Amino acid sequence: MHKLVILPLLCVALSLLVASQDEAANQRFCFRFTWLGPQYNAESTYLNATCEYLLNGASGIPCQHPLVVTNTSTEPNTQYMWDHYQNDRTHIACRLAPGDVCVKYTYSFNQAVQNISYFCTKVNIENEGAATSGCYTEYRNGREIEVCVCRSVAGEKPCNDAAKMMPHLVGLFVAGFVIVLQQWASR
Repeated sequence: MHKLVILPLLCVALSLLVASQDEAANQRFCFRFTWLGPQYNAESTYLNATCEYLLNGASGIPCQHPLVVTNTSTEPNTQYMWDHYQNDRTHIACRLAPGDVCVKYTYSFNQAVQNISYFCTKVNIENEGAATSGCYTEYRNGREIEVCVCRSVAGEKPCNDAAKMMPHLVGLFVAGFVIVLQQWASR
């Protein structure tokens, strides 16, 4: 009698697992985390780090949890992260909502990367409208801000590493970028 009860429960559990995997395969994701930058590695004290500490009072720079460091102080291997969190994508990713794009926001100072944030948001380019792909760069007082945007494909690794399709454009997205920061702050 117990075997008859277990078999239907097992079938229900398997069908829920398959349905869950199918649903995940139909989802579009973007990476969602902040790499703390090359000044941190596996030996650094960062476990209690916060976005406020990382940004050191700077405003207008996005920061997303979780905060990530790498053993070699190099940019994270996003393929490894995607594979490692295959059973819990939302630990390092956000679902791409209609109208949103994936963003890789790189903040550099004196030509050295300080940190990189990955997230979902909307981006509007001044006098052009919504951005759906490409990279945009702005220079301000020795700081370089590069924003790369793309739309992920359902069931595949997020596309936050958009190819650089546009030349560096000074001031192209100043007004539009305010929208990105507003979206980031509201999440």
